[in-house]
Amino acid sequence: MRGVLSFARAACFGRCGAPALHFLGEIAAGRVMQMTEGGRRHLEFWPGFLKECRPRLIVARERAKRPLVIFTDGAEEEEGEEESTVTVGGLIVDPEAATTEDLAAARKKNDPRPPGEIEGRFVFGGRVPKGVVQRWKSTGGKTRCIHQAELLPAAIAAEEWAPSHPSRKVILFVDNEAARASLIKGISSSEPSSEIIGHFWETVATHDWHVWLERVPSKSNAADAPSRNDWAWTSSKGFVLSSPECLDVYHMGEKSARQ
Repeated sequence: MRGVLSFARAACFGRCGAPALHFLGEIAAGRVMQMTEGGRRHLEFWPGFLKECRPRLIVARERAKRPLVIFTDGAEEEEGEEESTVTVGGLIVDPEAATTEDLAAARKKNDPRPPGEIEGRFVFGGRVPKGVVQRWKSTGGKTRCIHQAELLPAAIAAEEWAPSHPSRKVILFVDNEAARASLIKGISSSEPSSEIIGHFWETVATHDWHVWLERVPSKSNAADAPSRNDWAWTSSKGFVLSSPECLDVYHMGEKSARQ
């Protein structure tokens, strides 16, 4: 079963379903001798996904558009011994719709265009509900959840922007190497992180995104300010703030990668 699913995943579905393959691998190696709740949930992902997924679409070169550029970031600030504030942010630039001349410099004061009329630039940011942060910590057995904080905005970005930009190449920048590596592998040793990663890749496969993941230094991460509720730079560049409802994608992790 693991071999068949692994072949199908490699051929068609990218990184989807990695936790189930890992669980089957643990069974094959004799390290797991009985069904676990997590293993059951991971295996239940496949029947629904195989029923709904479509063949992967690769756009011909002459029709291809320039890649979308996305930056994401997460932050965790300690409030006490057990409390912390987790915030996330992300932004997208579509070079097919946005002009880039004024992106590297401040907008001119006499620019007649209202921010909403500058196409191809969107941004989101906000605080992760405390209940979700507590769930991450209790499920993962950790006192900090910066890993989930760095992964979540990538999943939100895919959920928010993939439906309106299907079949696109995407360059996704994150400033956390552990998060980047987990996204590339499609799995994490942390159950909450694996749920977020699973949702990210399922969304990517559904909308035929072709994603290249890259690390960017924190000082150069354009999503750092939005993740800390600082909108000065994105406002000056004409970014449109996405609806706060986009932050309820999971209700922030309260549902698994697939229900």
